[in-house]
Amino acid sequence: MLVVVAVLGILAALLLPVLVKAKEKARSTTCQNNLKQLGVAARLSLDANGTWPVQPIELEAFSSKLTGATIHNTPTDSSIWYCPAWKDGRQNDTVGTYGFNRDGSGNVNDTLADKPLGLATGPGGKQGRKEQEIASPMDMIVMGEMHELGPISSPPPHIYTGAAFLQTFPFNRRCGYFFIFRHNQRANTLFGDGHVESSSRDGLIGGDDSVRRRWNYDNQPHDENWR
Repeated sequence: MLVVVAVLGILAALLLPVLVKAKEKARSTTCQNNLKQLGVAARLSLDANGTWPVQPIELEAFSSKLTGATIHNTPTDSSIWYCPAWKDGRQNDTVGTYGFNRDGSGNVNDTLADKPLGLATGPGGKQGRKEQEIASPMDMIVMGEMHELGPISSPPPHIYTGAAFLQTFPFNRRCGYFFIFRHNQRANTLFGDGHVESSSRDGLIGGDDSVRRRWNYDNQPHDENWR
């Protein structure tokens, strides 16, 4: 009997990591489906208004799901704006919603230049770009598992100086995006042609120019804006 119990314990220990990964894979699939639905809504908004949406409120007329999410909301299956892998109050993952790539790797709200390189244009990045301004829609990130930060005060709070934060904040300025890799160290992103990709850190915010150019409307890497 003791031998059987020991064998069962070993098998459980071996299978548990596999089951955890499988469960996270399922959550990632749901997350990708959320982004695909949001991509359809973004496309409808673009066709209707002539410019890319850059705020969640702009999609409400084109989606039957709630877009007015806040940091205090609890994620539910009824909202495509929440990643199912998010847990309320998780450290360094305080918001379960998806973020628009408004600024790209530009300098919005960090300097007087105020020149976004993402979907937005103009002072404050409040106006969306026209469709023809995006050099390569299939290679342009529209939305993903990220939070917009900035400008961070100087000196920055301690939460913005730890190693974990710096690994997910790749910009060389005081504002930008804080990326969340919830799905087995991967994150999902929506592109301008409607497809969704699951990427590692190197594939999403790595140093290769082919990665960095995907954040900017002109499809240029703008290496000067990255660490």
